[in-house]
Amino acid sequence: MDTHSPDLGSVDLASHVLIKNSRDEEISTGFNWDIRDYTSHHPWGYLELAMPSASFFRDVDYIELKIIDMVSIDELSFIWEKEFLEF
Repeated sequence: MDTHSPDLGSVDLASHVLIKNSRDEEISTGFNWDIRDYTSHHPWGYLELAMPSASFFRDVDYIELKIIDMVSIDELSFIWEKEFLEF
């Protein structure tokens, strides 16, 4: 995420995300935002998920990561189709 208005370095990304699979199952807790470079406009780090159930990822057509209600963004979505998933 790249913006030049708010201070993104102070936002806990983990509290604004969920993942969803093609069966409409969602995980919205258990995330950790491991920020590696704190800057107000271009922070980067790793979004980690505590051990989810393996069945959540099994035989899905896609996985979707949603960023919700973060700063001035209502919703931002990233989708990975099954041919790009490795578990």
